[in-house]
Amino acid sequence: MIDAHRAKWLAAEMLCVTRFTSVGYGVSLPIVAQPYDFIVDVNKRLLRVQVKIAFITQRNKKNIGEHAERAHYMVGLKVRKHKVRERLPMGYFDILCAVCTPERIYVIPAKKLESEQFPGHLLNFVHIKTEDEMPNRKDAREAVARWKPYLNNFSVKA
Repeated sequence: MIDAHRAKWLAAEMLCVTRFTSVGYGVSLPIVAQPYDFIVDVNKRLLRVQVKIAFITQRNKKNIGEHAERAHYMVGLKVRKHKVRERLPMGYFDILCAVCTPERIYVIPAKKLESEQFPGHLLNFVHIKTEDEMPNRKDAREAVARWKPYLNNFSVKA
C-alpha cells in the first residue's frame, strides 16, 4: 500500500511525464532508484529530471517594514545522508520540475539553481513568488519575474 505522501509525489511525477510527452518528448523511467525521477529525450540528448512538490509558506505576520515576506511557494533541494540533510552538488539533475499546483509547474534548468554563496552546489530552497497583492512594489515584481519564464515551459532546449 502507498502512503498519502508517496501517492502525491507519484501523481506529481506522472503529471510531469504526461506534460513532457504531450509536447513530443520521449520519457524513460528508471527501473532502479536513481537521484533523478525520469529522463527526457530532447533532440537526442538525455536530460535527468527531478520532480519536487512545492509547499506554500504563509505570509510572515511580523511587522518588519515594507519588505515583509509574502506567502509564496517553496521547494527544498537537499538530500538526506546519514540522518543529515546535505546541500546537493551541481550535476545531480539537469531539470527541476517544481510542482506548485497541477496548473502551475515550473520547469527550471539546474544551471539556474546554482548557489552564489556555495558555487558548485544547488540552492537549499527555491522560493517561487506569484502575482503579489502589492504589484506596485519593485521587489515584488522582480521576485515574480525571476521564475516566470519557466512556468509551464515544457519545451526545454538541450
